[in-house]
Amino acid sequence: MTTSPPRSSEVALVDANVLFPHHPRNVLVTLAVERVFEMRWTGSIEREWTNALLREQPNLKREAALATARKMNAALPDAGVTDFAKLEVNFPKTDAKDRHVAAAAARCAPSTLITWNVRDFNKAELAAHDIQISDPDTFLCQLFDADPEVVFAGTQRAFGFLRRQLGHPTWKEYLDILGHNNHLKKFAERLRSCGFGDDPPEDDSDPNPVP
Repeated sequence: MTTSPPRSSEVALVDANVLFPHHPRNVLVTLAVERVFEMRWTGSIEREWTNALLREQPNLKREAALATARKMNAALPDAGVTDFAKLEVNFPKTDAKDRHVAAAAARCAPSTLITWNVRDFNKAELAAHDIQISDPDTFLCQLFDADPEVVFAGTQRAFGFLRRQLGHPTWKEYLDILGHNNHLKKFAERLRSCGFGDDPPEDDSDPNPVP
């Protein structure tokens, strides 16, 4: 008899600018499904990244982007954060357009806010509400350092999904994509330190097929 691994106590609220690019989203969702950490987002964040995706890929049908979002919600049914708008007043020094993100992180605190726009948030305000802030590369490195074997295996699983859907890059090419195209340089180096080995098998159970 097998049982699911225990859920991590690490909670991370992930900003739209992290979820918009394909590869970081795929890795983070896969690791969250593997229960390496608990991933959170809001309806507003979901609308932001899907709209950004449609602007970036004008030939992409809106239904395809929304289907990805629905599958993410199905794979991580507890990810949605609600009832946080009243907390925005606690972040007057944070950029106005990002206060809803800070408020959502506060709603699920203690938490880590994962964003590329670290400078738009006031760290003292976040700390006062038990929120840490991190860019995606640093956060993924912290997960890797805490449990290299599990994070390496989870990332290889994410890679297996991409091989099926995006033209079959090799593992080495995938690490280059993460490091150079998606600014996950330190994380890619940690993965590279584990050795290339054989490409992992493709996986047909991807909860996050991405346009």
